[in-house]
Amino acid sequence: IRGNVDARLEALENGDIDALILAMAGVKRLGIIDDVKSIKHDPPCYYNHIPIETMLPGCGQGVVAITCRSDNRDVLSLLQEVDDHESRIAATTERAFLDTVQKLSPWDGRPPVAGFMRPSEKRTEWLFNGLVATPDGAQVLRVQDSCEGNRYNEEMAQHLGQIAGEQVVKMAGDGFLDGYF
Repeated sequence: IRGNVDARLEALENGDIDALILAMAGVKRLGIIDDVKSIKHDPPCYYNHIPIETMLPGCGQGVVAITCRSDNRDVLSLLQEVDDHESRIAATTERAFLDTVQKLSPWDGRPPVAGFMRPSEKRTEWLFNGLVATPDGAQVLRVQDSCEGNRYNEEMAQHLGQIAGEQVVKMAGDGFLDGYF
């Protein structure tokens, strides 16, 4: 469905569609969620949160990235002020996973892949969930990994993503995606 959130909700209201999946980050940012599991819309739309155990997001979803020239110290200084360490660690792990599993693809592009890195509730460890699937969803390979410690750096994040990716590549074996494209 194309359009902004209001247009999508209108399509649901008009019966053009039976259901709608929206990114929770987006509806939270718009401030249209209330405490009774409904979206503030006329009429209200009720929602259920889909846990990551049920449906992992694509690697890097919800991360805003900014790039600049490495020799521009003024801009680099400004960017350091808005850098979110946890988001950078999550994005680094997810990207390393994505880059590692890309070798499974017999065609140009990436296979169906998802990954999510996050700190534990108590912030004592980092948790990663990843998966690779066949395009029809007939086979889904999942991997979980973690790293203890709340002082996690980009090198460790890169390593964890690569290790998790290598585990999935090993599980897939040769020809996992052959015959799909």
